[in-house]
Amino acid sequence: MPNKIEKYQAAFIIPRGSKKILEEDGWDFIDGDPLPEDIEEFLVSELGVRATEDYLDMRDYAGEGIKASVFFGERKKIENVYFQVLGYTAMEMLERIELFLMITY
Repeated sequence: MPNKIEKYQAAFIIPRGSKKILEEDGWDFIDGDPLPEDIEEFLVSELGVRATEDYLDMRDYAGEGIKASVFFGERKKIENVYFQVLGYTAMEMLERIELFLMITY
């Protein structure tokens, strides 16, 4: 029996003022200020995710029904965060993130 492909909703957190460009391998966001450094702490505490992989320019997180990738630019500043939402409702997740960003950014 082939592996079942789960459907997910994708979401991004990008800095204010970013321009988005659709490239061959996905979206590219440029010209924005870095995101708040404590956004990773928020992901862990509020969304219940934990780090699963760590690369030079990216860190992956996973939790129940959600995956997140934090992308770093120069000097390890956070450029954007990409989400795959499986079990959570996208609206609940986005409302938590929106509230966090309104308070800190």
